[in-house]
Amino acid sequence: MVYYNGANFQCLTGLQRLSINILHHNPLYYREHIKHLALILDKIPSLVLKKISFVIPILPPTPSRVRWHLMANVLQQSRFSQLTEIVFQFIGYDESSYGYAKAWILEDLAPLDERGILSVRYN
Repeated sequence: MVYYNGANFQCLTGLQRLSINILHHNPLYYREHIKHLALILDKIPSLVLKKISFVIPILPPTPSRVRWHLMANVLQQSRFSQLTEIVFQFIGYDESSYGYAKAWILEDLAPLDERGILSVRYN
């Protein structure tokens, strides 16, 4: 699925698993990707969604953080209370950046980590 702002997500009411892969690897757009992920999640009406996985290219550490909390704000809504697993899988060549990305995600999505449903991995 290619996301665009006018996408119709109302038909996804029975969605139980969702996997989103980001293929673009340009650091200039990374924050925009995260913002769009949050927007996509916010439009999904499913009350039975159990698993979400994200495959994201790893980037070198940047001076300013990526705003993962935008996704946390959406994923903590009551309609996502059935979630049993959220996976962030980083892919790419710069494994040294994985530690930064993992720490930021665990900090920004701490309530989901406390529920025991958050997993951060490197390919």
